[in-house]
Amino acid sequence: MNMKKWLIVLLCLLAVAAVAAFVTVSVQKSGVENEVKALNEQIADLKTQMDTAAKNAAQELESVKAAAATAAEEAAAVATAAATAADQELERVKAEAETAAQSAAEALEQTKTALQAAEEKAANTEAELTGMRRKNEELTAAKEAAEGEARQAKEQLNSILAAVTGILNGSAKEENVPIAMIMYENADHTVRAYGQEFTDGVTASMKDVQGEGEYTVGLTFDTPAEGLYFLTLCIENGEIKNPGWVIDVKEVKVNGEAIELGGNYTTSDDGRRTRVNLFNEWVTGLPEDARALAEDLADASAVPVNPEDFSAVESVVITFEYLSPETVSARRAEN
Repeated sequence: MNMKKWLIVLLCLLAVAAVAAFVTVSVQKSGVENEVKALNEQIADLKTQMDTAAKNAAQELESVKAAAATAAEEAAAVATAAATAADQELERVKAEAETAAQSAAEALEQTKTALQAAEEKAANTEAELTGMRRKNEELTAAKEAAEGEARQAKEQLNSILAAVTGILNGSAKEENVPIAMIMYENADHTVRAYGQEFTDGVTASMKDVQGEGEYTVGLTFDTPAEGLYFLTLCIENGEIKNPGWVIDVKEVKVNGEAIELGGNYTTSDDGRRTRVNLFNEWVTGLPEDARALAEDLADASAVPVNPEDFSAVESVVITFEYLSPETVSARRAEN
């Protein structure tokens, strides 16, 4: 093939290629335009949807605003009703509180009145009780005084009986011979020993006192005596035969055991009997005729023994020394 033909062929080939390229570009352009159109359609649809959504949103917003306005109105109405109810309740509570306060004030006044009346009644009662106590004390004092007088009268009678008995049984050789004895009474007054008067089951050891010296007297009990009400060592006719003499108690034994003995003194309550009170609660002061071997009687009393030592008494034994005033003076001088 010659050059010309090759050139024609080449030109044909180039023409074919150009046509193909044109066709290809045209096809590509047509596809792009279609895509653009489709995109525009999609954009238009999206815009339509957005417009619709915006319109719907605006309508929804208006609905929400309307609902919110309605809710606000309802809430305001509820709040107003609640406030009104609260005010009414507050007024009711205030009224009840005022009524309760008034009732409480009235009750308080009534209580004050009742308390004042009770205090006045208590004061009157206390005054009455004080009067009753004073009356009871007076009656007790009168009773004790009467009992003391009765006891003294009994002791005097017993001393006379003892003296008479002593003369009759030969223990007394002359009138008014001093006789030493123990007088005792237990706590519940069931056991007594006074002069010649003894409860059954009591045995007494008495002694004729023949001048100065040491003597021992005692009591024994068949059944133990409980407690102590009265205890005295006495010498019948001591003041008649030996006025001013002193009984110096050396020892007091209960059930064979020596007990503690406090300060004591010698005295007389009737001008006839010389005695040492060992437990006599009727005597609260020191008698004018009180005397002892010791000059100082500051610690002396009418209750020098402890009643607790007499819980169950089977025997009481007292040892004493009988001293003339001259002997007492001499012994004091020695000391």
